[in-house]
Amino acid sequence: MSGGRLPVGRRPVVVAAAALVAGCDVVEGSAPAPAPRREQAEPATGDEALIAAVTDALARTLALAERVASLPGLAGLAAPYVALHRGHGQLLGGLPDVDPSRVRRQRARQALRDGERDLQQRLAQAAGTAQSGALAQALAAMAAAVAQQRKADR
Repeated sequence: MSGGRLPVGRRPVVVAAAALVAGCDVVEGSAPAPAPRREQAEPATGDEALIAAVTDALARTLALAERVASLPGLAGLAAPYVALHRGHGQLLGGLPDVDPSRVRRQRARQALRDGERDLQQRLAQAAGTAQSGALAQALAAMAAAVAQQRKADR
């Protein structure tokens, strides 16, 4: 890297990190502008592969939270996670499409809690392996936001 500029692929991460470090609240419509499209495909960096893995886990957990939120009596529990994960997905440049989770009402509450715990751990681990300091801060902030929401639900 010359001149202190990040490669195009990392700019959205820095914007996301700045937003998350400033505060974990994500306001709808406040997502950073998408990165310009590259003319030539560049090989994935370690951080790009990490972001792909994190966005996949985030998308699966979001699908679970959306499914739980659609069940009678559980919208209040799941809605904050839906909003949180959608915001984090925007900050990371979008989430892949995943098949909606199938959850029976009897197990929905526990499935959501297990999914959120697993995502929090995944985000914390990813923060520890990120090559970029900005990405590490963003992922750590996301893990902290999930942890705070989980604590509020106890």
